[in-house]
Amino acid sequence: MEGGLFVSTSDGHSINVHRHFVPCPTRPLALTIGNFDGVHVGHQAMLSKLKLYAAENGLQTAVMLFHPHPRFFFQPQLFRELWTLRDKIICLARMGIDHVYIVRFNDKFSKYSARLFIEEVLILALRIKYLLVGEDFLFGANRSGKVSLLREYGIRGYFYFETMQDFFYKDERISSTLLRQMISESKFDQVRSILGFSYQLFDRVRYGQRLGRKLGFPTINLRPPVNSVVRGTFIVQVHGLGSSSLPGVCNVGRRPTLPSGDKFDWLEVHLLDFSDDVYGCRVFVEFLKHLHEERHYSSIDELVRGISADCDAATCYFLGH
Repeated sequence: MEGGLFVSTSDGHSINVHRHFVPCPTRPLALTIGNFDGVHVGHQAMLSKLKLYAAENGLQTAVMLFHPHPRFFFQPQLFRELWTLRDKIICLARMGIDHVYIVRFNDKFSKYSARLFIEEVLILALRIKYLLVGEDFLFGANRSGKVSLLREYGIRGYFYFETMQDFFYKDERISSTLLRQMISESKFDQVRSILGFSYQLFDRVRYGQRLGRKLGFPTINLRPPVNSVVRGTFIVQVHGLGSSSLPGVCNVGRRPTLPSGDKFDWLEVHLLDFSDDVYGCRVFVEFLKHLHEERHYSSIDELVRGISADCDAATCYFLGH
């Protein structure tokens, strides 16, 4: 993938995805680095600033992401992910970023010293001309690299360096941590203020066991993020299956009532009054309201009654909006 993988979205945007540290072959890079989990309004302001500097100085824009998320690497059972890597790439493409560099965060990379990262990756490999990070940015082994070290290299003329100020929501610093907390508490109106749009997850519709169809509630099946921050049953609407959104009920979890005993999460959506074959279609699931935690029903009949009650609640919700 030396030249990068060119990825196009369903709505016409595109981005070059790299898994190697290679410079842009046409124009030098303006780069920002982070996890961008959620791409909230603070992230968006940073990307806008990056794009403005790049446009004024004849550069291409680039974002460096870490996968898996460093916190997931160190504490996989505790960390809750907002978006999949795919979600992040699609959002960056929609925001007009030219390149994304995906760094495989593993034991070897976690031991990279801060100076080695600057000199080998940013200067020698990527040959960046501009670097923009948050004011609290930390990097390198044991998070020993600070903004002051990057500023030192900027003063020495290796690249032009700037930091981005924090953004606040009701006196709280906007961060992925705050966003994760609000989503876990299903405060979706507040989440919309922090994101600038509704919380959504993206995937292709996958083949399942067709159990929902047998029960009279056909579902579209997607994969949520690993250790997803959203779990339970929600009222949602789905985008991408026509000119308008489709209302539905969504469950994120491991389907405890079914005998299969899933070892990973599924995101299942029953669309109200819609049952077309849409396998392989790319869709966005927008979360609107939390109904309840995932339930273990004592029988299939009880499960059917539970789903029916959730559909009634969703119908009332949409009639009232």
